[in-house]
Amino acid sequence: MLDARPVPVDKIALLRRSWLRGFSDAILEDAATLCAVRTVDDGTLIHARGAHGDGVYTIARGSIRFTRATADGHATTIGVLEAPNWFGEISIFDGMPRTHDAHAAGPAVLLYHAKTDFKRLLERHPVIYERFAKVLAMRLRATFDLVEEAATAPLAQRLARRLLE
Repeated sequence: MLDARPVPVDKIALLRRSWLRGFSDAILEDAATLCAVRTVDDGTLIHARGAHGDGVYTIARGSIRFTRATADGHATTIGVLEAPNWFGEISIFDGMPRTHDAHAAGPAVLLYHAKTDFKRLLERHPVIYERFAKVLAMRLRATFDLVEEAATAPLAQRLARRLLE
């Protein structure tokens, strides 16, 4: 699981470049006091599919690969997120287990908000919900595009896309 090391770093500087960029200093300071900074090595398992959702991660540097195991045990990449994105929110909002495995795709720096701290941040600063809703809507649109392509694109096009991923 996540064998991460705390690192001395300016959390507010990282948050200014994260999905929280553009918010007031008060919001950034509050977010900084409620999060822990972790640095992880390539391949580190951040969370496993089926695990309890214990918090939300902001990618401050690097990228995270999301995978699911196939029937024969091989990992299939579902997607990759890079800084300044976040992940882990699905389990926080719906209370269900994690939907996929998340691994560091190279060295990464993460800002981790435990579930209770993340909810506290949202309660104190409801304006954050609007940013969340906008990005979640963009992700849902991208998902619909992939479903449409899977249902309508010719086989050769779908295979080419998978090979390029």
